[in-house]
Amino acid sequence: MSNLDTIHYRETVDKEKLTYMVKNLGTIDRVIRLVIALALLPISFAFYQTNFILAIIAFVLALGTAITVITGFCIVYKLFGISTRKDSGGSSPPSQPMQ
Repeated sequence: MSNLDTIHYRETVDKEKLTYMVKNLGTIDRVIRLVIALALLPISFAFYQTNFILAIIAFVLALGTAITVITGFCIVYKLFGISTRKDSGGSSPPSQPMQ
């Protein structure tokens, strides 16, 4: 493999890494998810003594929702090709120019 091939390979790999976790959550979506995470957190602590399984489920859901809010990326949206982000480049179809 020559130096030119190595450089081309590295550029290709870097471009693939950049498109792996593209943000696909819009602002409103992130705010709604934040509210849900903040609502689930006290529920998990409230059920800690009475229903431990429900408390763990609520805590895991709150944690997962908080992670999507922080990263701006949702794996389920990626699987279905959905993006609520206005300036996303990859998931939404390109707009047609006016004629």
